[in-house]
Amino acid sequence: MAARPLVTVYDEKYEATQAQIKLPAFSRTNDKLTLSRLKQVCNTPRSLGVLVALWLVFHVFVAAVLTALVWRRWHRRVNIAQKRYAVTSAIAASGVPALVQARGHVIDKVAEVPFVVSDKVESFRKTKEAVTFLRRSHLWEDIEKVYNSKRTRAGKGKMRNRQHKQKLGPLVIYGQDAECARAFRNIPGVDVLNVERLNILKLAPGGHLGRLIIWTESAFNKLDAIYGTQVANSSELKKGWSVPLAKMQNADFARIIRSEEVVKAIRAPKKNLVSAKVHRNPLKKRQLLHKLNPYATALRQAARKAGKA
Repeated sequence: MAARPLVTVYDEKYEATQAQIKLPAFSRTNDKLTLSRLKQVCNTPRSLGVLVALWLVFHVFVAAVLTALVWRRWHRRVNIAQKRYAVTSAIAASGVPALVQARGHVIDKVAEVPFVVSDKVESFRKTKEAVTFLRRSHLWEDIEKVYNSKRTRAGKGKMRNRQHKQKLGPLVIYGQDAECARAFRNIPGVDVLNVERLNILKLAPGGHLGRLIIWTESAFNKLDAIYGTQVANSSELKKGWSVPLAKMQNADFARIIRSEEVVKAIRAPKKNLVSAKVHRNPLKKRQLLHKLNPYATALRQAARKAGKA
């Protein structure tokens, strides 16, 4: 992620404050972050009783036979730890400006990524206040990109109540006041989430890393408490879980193997290497047979003349 350990907090007027926040622990890890494409989560069905279950099985069977339904496996079961790791990976990737720009967001004039604002933003109730904030923060260009990207969907989706498509804008993550969603919900492309209930489909739509996220100060401070630090079982809200720890503290492997400590500890290279002699079959190799028995050529010629006679 970013090299700096601190992030500056900006107020609603896009002015830097004196407050600085540490980056979450999982964003400073050295191991390679990965993201699993989590499309939907399968909920465990409730028990409906034996009679109701038999009734459902019968009607499903009849429907499948009469209408030739093709049952598709929409849901996949994913381990909880893997889903949490995917969320932390998506959050860490959102703090890399290169990944955010590669996803298509316009952040040329944004002062800092990740972008953290004061909790005053959570008090917004009017769309006009949210628009003013986005314009002052130089994020409105990303919203204009959403306006210009609206287009008609290709295919039969037009007949299925999803006629239009458009790109996505920034994601607002708050920590305390959920009423701030009223100010941002009418702006196209903007989504609002609670930091304690993050959705991987919003953090990385389509499985693509690097969505532009606007953090409030209280939400950014909660990340270490929710997802833990580099200490095992350090999460306060998720019992017995912490982010996967790095396998190597120093990822520069070439520098490690060339260090003086490693060079002194390893064995010196062998210079006089004796290769094992390959024993070949003299019945198949005539040169080897002639070396063992010089008279073999004369015997072979005599046998050939005897065969012609």
